[in-house]
Amino acid sequence: YMGVVVYRMETVSDFLVGIDIGGTLVKVCVLRIGERRGPTDGRLEQLEIDRASARGQYSFHKFPSSDIARLIGFLRDEVGITPGSKLHMTGGGAHKFEAEIIKALDVEVIKLEEMRSLAKGIEFLVRRVEECLFHYSPQAGRIYLKNKDDFPFLLVNIGSGVSILRFTAYDEHQRVTGTALGGATFMGLCNLAIGESDFEALLADAEKGDNTTVDLTMSDISKGIDSPLRAERDILAVSLGRFRTGETPRREDVAKSLLNMIAYNIAQVAFLTAKLHGLHNVLFAGNFIRNHDVTMHSIVHAVELFSTAMDYKVDAKFLKHDGFIGALGAIRVQMGVMTPE
Repeated sequence: YMGVVVYRMETVSDFLVGIDIGGTLVKVCVLRIGERRGPTDGRLEQLEIDRASARGQYSFHKFPSSDIARLIGFLRDEVGITPGSKLHMTGGGAHKFEAEIIKALDVEVIKLEEMRSLAKGIEFLVRRVEECLFHYSPQAGRIYLKNKDDFPFLLVNIGSGVSILRFTAYDEHQRVTGTALGGATFMGLCNLAIGESDFEALLADAEKGDNTTVDLTMSDISKGIDSPLRAERDILAVSLGRFRTGETPRREDVAKSLLNMIAYNIAQVAFLTAKLHGLHNVLFAGNFIRNHDVTMHSIVHAVELFSTAMDYKVDAKFLKHDGFIGALGAIRVQMGVMTPE
């Protein structure tokens, strides 16, 4: 069917756009056909998918949700959106900013159901893009896996908050639970604690931090406690448990502690949900992760600990395009791709 898709796109337009507006970030995916120059604002070159693997050039861009004017300028001036065009959008912000975008660009906004966009994005990545699915370990880094459909599985989509979806097929999925503790929680706590709310700066701080200066570990509290985790002396036991009034810990250590706090809690909710549903495959995605080593390490470490403690194996996997699944899926929905090749 891909030949049909390319023909359709070349006769209608030389590009397609998918937009996912979340509580903190706007994620945009642009598919270009031919040699048309691609947009550059907010571009993440390391995520690009070229025509060799997908018969088109996909670029990925991100903007703060607090600056919709920048998104509008990007769509008009760089992408080339013209009056009367149709814009396909997903995410909670598709409703919030619909009127503002329509007024500024004179376009028709088509709001896509978020779970469907996520499903189509994952389907495309797993079935059509090499080196997108991987395990992570601090020793080996990213270990890319052979792409395959591995149903059933849980998708843990971590954005400002967290949604957890159960997939039995790409067109058979349901939201089973979630948590209010997400990326926006991490940013808010860091802003209160160290006066920093820029996510990239916080990740850089966390990478240099030592959370054991402010957290309590199992070695601090496990004497006399009978636990299957007792031998793991460096396990997080109490977040910020060492912090005392009047102390001024290093900002990097606080950022690392808060990152671990959020990541461990999300991992625990994911693990318990997987066990409840009898599932062993869990895919972690969303813009909270951003392929960041410290975040992925925290999630993997927590999942492995819970697997050991409860004698139930859960396999944590990640996607290279973790924060852009919905935007990518919005393009795939437009293309009408409903079945595999």
